[in-house]
Amino acid sequence: MGTQEATVEATLRRRRTIEACAITARGAGLLATVLFVTGLLPGWETQPPPSMFVGCLVAIAVMTAANVLAVIAFRHPARRSYNTLSAWQVLLDTAAVTATAVLGELSGSGTVSPALAVPIVVSALRHQLRGALAVWLLTSVAYGSVAVVPGADRTQPGDLLLLIGMNLLIALITGAQSSAYARQLTTLEQTRIELEHRASHDGLTGLPNRARLAEHAERYGDTALAVLVLDLNGFKKINDAWGHAAGDELLRRVAERLTAHLHPPDLAGRLGGDEFLVLLPGTDTGDVDGVVDRLRETIVAPITLDCATVEVGVSVGAAVRPPGARTSLAALTAAADAAMYQEKRLRKASGPRPEDRYPATVPAAAVPAR
Repeated sequence: MGTQEATVEATLRRRRTIEACAITARGAGLLATVLFVTGLLPGWETQPPPSMFVGCLVAIAVMTAANVLAVIAFRHPARRSYNTLSAWQVLLDTAAVTATAVLGELSGSGTVSPALAVPIVVSALRHQLRGALAVWLLTSVAYGSVAVVPGADRTQPGDLLLLIGMNLLIALITGAQSSAYARQLTTLEQTRIELEHRASHDGLTGLPNRARLAEHAERYGDTALAVLVLDLNGFKKINDAWGHAAGDELLRRVAERLTAHLHPPDLAGRLGGDEFLVLLPGTDTGDVDGVVDRLRETIVAPITLDCATVEVGVSVGAAVRPPGARTSLAALTAAADAAMYQEKRLRKASGPRPEDRYPATVPAAAVPAR
C-alpha cells in the first residue's frame, strides 16, 4: 500500500470509528429514553408529565433518524456526501438533546441540562472549533430563553450562567483540540505530498525522474510508445562562460519549454546533466518526426537568462514500440540513446546544421564571464 492509499485508509478508519461511537452513544440514549417514558428507568419510576412524554417520543424519533444517517455514513465513509450526513447528525443530536433539556426545565426536571455538553463535544469531533461554538450558541440560546420564563424557576440565573460558561469552556477546549488535530493531519498530508514529489521528480527542473518516468510508461502496457532522448549541444560552453547558476537556469528554461509543448499523456523528464527523456504514449513512427521537429525548434530558440541571452542546439534520438509489443522502457531508452549519439557523431563529421545555432551568448547585462 502506497503512502497516499494509507492516508486515505486512515481517514476512512477514523470516520468509521466516529460513526460507530455515535451509533453506540445514541443507542444508549434511546434505551434510557424508552425506559424513562415507560417508568422503568431506575430513579425515575414515576410517569413523566405529558409534555415531557411527548418530547421524549420526539427525541426517540430524532435519535433514530440520526442513527440511520450514522449507519449510512459508517457503511460508505468515502462518499462525497459524508460531510453532509455528518452535519445533519449534529443538527439532529442538538435538536434532540436541547428539546429534552428544555422540556425537563419546563417540567421542573432541570437535571437534564448537563446533557447539553454532549452535542457540543460531538460537533467539535466532527466539525472542529467552528462547529463546537455554533452548537454551544444554539443550545445556550434555546435553553437560556426557556430557563428564565416564569414558572421555570428550577435553574437560578447564577446556575444558568455557570452552565453556559462551562459549556463554552467545553466547546473551546474540545473544538481547539479537534482543529489542531485537523491541522496536524493537513500538515502531514502536505509533507507526504512534498516528500513523494521529491522522490519522483528532479530537484533542479521539477521534471519527473527515472522512477516516475518508468511508472508512467508502465501504465500503458503494450500500447504504442515513442521514447525520445534529448541532449543539449553547447551547454558546457555556456556553463563555463557564465557559471553553474546560468547553466542551472538554462536547464530549468529548457524543462519549461518541453513541458509547455507536450500534452497529456506525453511526459518529459530529466535523466541527468543536460539529458532529457520524453515519453509519447500512443505515438507511432509516422508521428515522431513531427514531435521531434517541434521540440527541436522550441529548444534552439534564444533563451534569455539573468546574465545573458543564449542559444543551444539539441541532439535527439527516437525509439518506437509498436502496438502489442512488450519492449521495456529501458530497452527503448537505450535504443533512443544510441540514435541520439549517432546524430551527434554525424553532426561532428558534417558540421553544425542550421537549426543548431550554438553556442551563442548575447549579454543581457554587464556580467563578466567566468
